[in-house]
Parts: sequence; structure tokens; C-alpha cells
Amino acid sequence: MSVNKRLLTLVGLLIVIAVIGVLTAFNYLQTRNAAPFKKEVQAGKEQGSVAVFKKSWSSVAVMIDNFEESYRAAGLNQARVIYEVPVEAGITRFLTIFDLESLPEKIGPVRSTRPYFIDLASDYKGILVHAGGSPEALKQLKAENDLSYDLNEISGNGIYFWRDVSRIAPFNVYTGRDSIKKAAKDKNLKIIETSNFLYESKKTEGDKMDRFAGVASRQAEIEIDYREPVFWKFNKEESQYLRYKKTNDKLSSFEDEDGQIKTPNLVVLKTEIKIIDEIGRRQIKLAGAGEAIILQNGETKKGIWLKSAESPLKFYDLENQEIKFLPGKIWIEIVDNFFKISL
Repeated sequence: MSVNKRLLTLVGLLIVIAVIGVLTAFNYLQTRNAAPFKKEVQAGKEQGSVAVFKKSWSSVAVMIDNFEESYRAAGLNQARVIYEVPVEAGITRFLTIFDLESLPEKIGPVRSTRPYFIDLASDYKGILVHAGGSPEALKQLKAENDLSYDLNEISGNGIYFWRDVSRIAPFNVYTGRDSIKKAAKDKNLKIIETSNFLYESKKTEGDKMDRFAGVASRQAEIEIDYREPVFWKFNKEESQYLRYKKTNDKLSSFEDEDGQIKTPNLVVLKTEIKIIDEIGRRQIKLAGAGEAIILQNGETKKGIWLKSAESPLKFYDLENQEIKFLPGKIWIEIVDNFFKISL
């Protein structure tokens, strides 16, 4: 073979090797970019640059205090669903729903429960975590219910809680990830995953406008006149509603130990609330149907809520289409039908 032919053969071979190398490198990069990262993010896993939202989970419901004389709460910003509901004296208390696999290290202050909190927690068929309860609530917990387990600090389950001695009782009871997971293991609890709400697979400007077309109004703020007034304001940059407390017409951020409380989904549930005794305990209707207001992406939409013994609490628009929530937490404010709400 001549020198020229050998040179041409060598050049051709080098070109083939280069092409194979480029294709191999391209395939590797494509595979690497498609592979999910292992980094956990709140309420889901991060897959490349796309957040894959977990739409069903094994639930832990925890009663958390909200009183002006108590301490800043721990864990609120990591909850999946939060119900804010009036209790005695017109103050509110939080029922917080967590994913068993994504529990915060610290949750509290843990407080006592009421029958309507049990009704809401039962929708998730998980663990209810609390520190005592009203006589009616404790009676209800002893009867047959849909909870997987009743983890009560004021009982033999006190070992799964701790009290912060630097804080005043009853605002000093806490639990958290390690304690709750130990309880689930010790008691061999098998908690099924539930998916009570519909979620958007993604959020885009087009999706938002289609979902609210014809019935929505621009609404970036809402005030709820609880005994301690609640004020929510939409932050366009974060696509979240940020919570504030209002004192003497002045706003200040409402925070837990991780920072300002925020949510992409805000719901006001209107229902019948009655005071039933001299202590001021409430009876709250959570079976049947009623009016709801749904706020997402700075838009307000009227809807309805439905709940029965056979079906968990759900929300629908006025065309009977189930509401789709944005990935992230859902915050539900429960108020009386005649309660003052400023939009």
C-alpha cells in the first residue's frame, strides 16, 4: 500500500473515532441530564430543573397552637395542608397535615384537639398528634374512627413528646420527625397514602387564565377578622400568598421558626359555627356543602366545598369542576357564614 493510501486510511479512521466519541459524549450528557438528582425538596423530589410534586402521601396530622401569648410555632412552613379553625374565646388553632416521610425535626407547640379537628384529620386516615382534648373529642377518639392512630401526649404516649423547660406551659410541648417515626415503628403502624385534592401538573400563565376564565377577579389581598386578624398578600415574584398579622392597623410578618408563612393556595371555607357551652367551645359543621373562596396566582374564584362520610373534603368551582391546586401547600381558613372577610 502506498504512503498516500495509508495516510488516507489513517485519516478516515481518525474521523470515524472522532464521530463515535462525539456521539458517545452526547448520549452521556443526555442520559446525565435526564437522570433525577437525589436532592429532596419540600413536597416532592427535584428531577433536573423540574420539580416532581408528590400528590399522595402517608399523613401525620398535628395540632399546633396559635395564640398571641404563646411562642413562634415550629413546622408550619413544612406542612402539606393547614387548617386554621376557631376554638374557645375566638382564637384559632392549626391542624397541620404532614407527609410521614418529610416530617420537620421540630413541630409545635402541640395543643389539644376538638371534634371538628378529628373530622378533618380523619380524611387522611393517618396519625393524629395532640396533647389532650375536649371531653367530646376524647370520647370521639375512643369510638371507631378512620384514624390509623391517636398519639396523645397526655397518656402513655408522652415518651414521644418533649417539653421545653424554658417556655411556659401549656405552650411548651413539642414533637418531631424522630419521635413520630419512632412511635410509628414501635406500634407497627401501616399508614396508607391518600390523595384528597387534585393538583396541577405544572403552572403556566395560560393554565392560570384558562382555569379562572370568566369567573375570576384580580385579588392580591384578603383580610380575615379573627380575634387576631389575619392578612394575606400575594407576592408576584414568589407566586405565593404571604401571611401578616395586623395590630392597630399595622402589618408585621407572621412567621414560624423557619421564616414568614406563605402558601401558593389559599382557601376560605364558610360554614355554620355555633358556641355550645359556657366555656365557648364550638360546634362546626363539616358535613354537607357550603360556600368557598379560592385564591391562587393573585386571582379570586368563588366555589363550593363538599364533605361526606364517604368522601373527604373537596372543593369545586361553580361549574362543578373540582379545583386543581398548585404544587405546594394548601392553607384553609374556616370561618362562620357571616364572618367578616375583606377582599
